[in-house]
Parts: sequence; structure tokens; C-alpha cells
Amino acid sequence: DCFIPIFFNIQRQYVTPLNLNAFMNQFLAIANRTRFSSLAILFYLFSLTAGSFTAFGQVRGIYVDSSPDEKISKISFFSPAQGYVAFDKWIGFTQDSGRTFTKKYITISNVNYNNYQVNLTFGFTIEGVKAFDAKNIIVYGDYGFGPSILYSTDGGGTYKLIFHIGYNPQRYYATVSDMVFPGNGNMGYAVDLGRMLKTTDRGKTWNVIRSGTDEFNRLT
Repeated sequence: DCFIPIFFNIQRQYVTPLNLNAFMNQFLAIANRTRFSSLAILFYLFSLTAGSFTAFGQVRGIYVDSSPDEKISKISFFSPAQGYVAFDKWIGFTQDSGRTFTKKYITISNVNYNNYQVNLTFGFTIEGVKAFDAKNIIVYGDYGFGPSILYSTDGGGTYKLIFHIGYNPQRYYATVSDMVFPGNGNMGYAVDLGRMLKTTDRGKTWNVIRSGTDEFNRLT
């Protein structure tokens, strides 16, 4: 096992099933920036003190992918042991807290493009995943720098393209880069480079609620 000390100075908070995904994704952002991305799933051990606290953690890799270049972008668990992870080239489904994965690929043939005109030259670039349960998941990213959102009702076996905006040459790179569902409810938000999107039906349809020259990358 590989142990690396991690130090946090943060206000008092409790890690619950509702905020665990957000907590882990924030940590993954740090891990990717510090070239710690080869350890795909992280295990945390914290020592907490009363009031505001300092957490001293050790990180242990419980899954290392066979591809040395594979990284992860997002984690979305719907139970303590079950969830989905967005890797660079595939979506992983785990039932044992990230120790093993069933790989779910997004291919040309398993997507219903829903009458959208899509640039398939580079395939689908994965930026993240949101899992409501084992069957219903959202995968977001882009087709040829055109922001796109896919919805699956069979656990990543097949997908339907439910949102897509074509490539804009005035923006050198555009993708749906982040997505949140506050309280894990029906209402959710997503962002690409110049737009903010909203859904009120658990991600089945999306509307642009803000558009302009601002560059949006992450939601908190």
C-alpha cells in the first residue's frame, strides 16, 4: 500500500452520505493537480478534534487501473458501497466501494443521438458522472468540443443524448464541465464554458438559464 500524508485546516463539518461525493470530488481535484491521479480511488482516515479542527489523513490506493495514463474526473455514489466513477475513457460501476469496477464504455453504436448533429470524430469526452441509482445515470462532457449530456436508464449500457450545442470556433474549448443536484433532488445545474444550465426533472431535460462571455467551470 502507498500512504501519503494529507493535511486539512477546515471548519468543523460532518461527512455524511449527502456531502461525501462533494468532499471526495474536491479531494480528487487536488489529487489531479498534484499528479496523484494514478491512485484512482482514495481511502481516508481522519483524526478529528472538537470545535474547528485539523484532519490528519492517510490516503491508501485500493484500485489502480492497468492503464498508467487513466485518470478520474468525478465520483458519484448512491450508497456506501455502490456508485459510478468517471474515468478518462470509460464509466466505472462499483459495488464494493471502489475496489473493483465494471467498465461501461460510450461508443458510437450505443448512443441514441436524438436527432442532434454530432461531431463523432473524437468520440465522447467524459468530464463527469451523476448517479441517482444503479440504473439511472448522467454522463456529461462533449462531442468534438460541443457541450453534451448523456442519460442512461440501464446503468450505462446505452445512452440518449439529451443536450448538445455544437462547436463554437470563438471558444477554443467547450464542454459540460460540472454538474450538481442540491440535496440530490429533481433540480440540478450544469455549466459549460459560457452557459449555465438547469433541470427540474432529474436531468432528463435541460434549459440554458444564463449565457454570456463569463467562463464557468465549476459549481459549488
